Amino acid sequence: MNKKRQLEIDIAKGLAIFFMFLVHCYENYGADSIQHQGFFSHLVFFLGGPLAAPVFMFCMGVGMVYTRKQSSKEFLKRGLSLFLIGYLLNFVRDFIPYTIQGYIHHDSSLSQTAWDYLLCTDVLPFAGLAYIFMGLFKQSKLKDNRLILFYAICAITNVFLSPIKLESRVLASITGLLWASWDCTWFPFLSWIAFPIAGYLFGKQLMNQQNVDDYYKKSLTWSGLLFFPLLIVMYGLNINCGALDGFFDMEFFHMNWFGNIMTLDVVILWISFWHFANENLPKIMKNTLTRWSKQINTMYIVQWVFIGYGNLVFGYFKHSLIEVLLLFVFTLAASDLLTTLFTNYKRKVHL
Repeated sequence: MNKKRQLEIDIAKGLAIFFMFLVHCYENYGADSIQHQGFFSHLVFFLGGPLAAPVFMFCMGVGMVYTRKQSSKEFLKRGLSLFLIGYLLNFVRDFIPYTIQGYIHHDSSLSQTAWDYLLCTDVLPFAGLAYIFMGLFKQSKLKDNRLILFYAICAITNVFLSPIKLESRVLASITGLLWASWDCTWFPFLSWIAFPIAGYLFGKQLMNQQNVDDYYKKSLTWSGLLFFPLLIVMYGLNINCGALDGFFDMEFFHMNWFGNIMTLDVVILWISFWHFANENLPKIMKNTLTRWSKQINTMYIVQWVFIGYGNLVFGYFKHSLIEVLLLFVFTLAASDLLTTLFTNYKRKVHL
């Protein structure tokens, strides 16, 4: 049994946080002139697309296997907590800053944006739903292979529901938890449940391996062999899951079953690569990425609060590339420091 903490998972999660910070700063602070042109823009949106949230969700699925809190009750409790924290973050990060700006500039559109972003489906509400689903699945006592059938049902349902868009923001915010019923749902359940399910099944196999290197050699080989045929099919049939223009926007967030397969292949290729490459990383980098991995939810929340209120101070969509990179470094360093202080405080309280 392979029950020890998996370094490649920590590295992938730590890098996902780094890439998320980069793309979030780029999207929020960058001027229009740098947003959608040039190689660097494509690189940022790729790193902050397939190598960020999907990796985060896949590794969350692996973590569901390795966590010591395995009861369905614990899963349901964690899911509800993440779901509520996600909407609390929407309120703090988006609703308050946009409302303040709408008042200052007497701009009703900013006030409307505040309400839209309050109701949006971001990654934490989706993560909460994923935990709730897995908690219910655990209660059902069904075999793990039934998860594949459940995903197939979700993928087929998504094909029929995704064209349906709703005008009512309140109704759309509810249905948006399930499918892409409006533009302010970025992580609808039917589009994204593939990643926690795949991570969970991957983690089950990983835990049962006697020879982990052999397992990752097979994962690396098969994902590598599949990558180019999938790429050819995607471009040949013009299947857009974010990669056709390279900016991983709404087509990425509202991906269909092919997008799931294509992105999962990239995720498994990426994690398998780090299983063999982590030995070449400097110790300080390994330690830093592992620390970020353990604190991923707190760091995610802190960086969004920094960006949400940073926009009040520095302004939206107006900065050069150098300025964006400086703001990124500041946000990363400040978030890391505050997260570490908060984590240390929690440890002292619980001693």
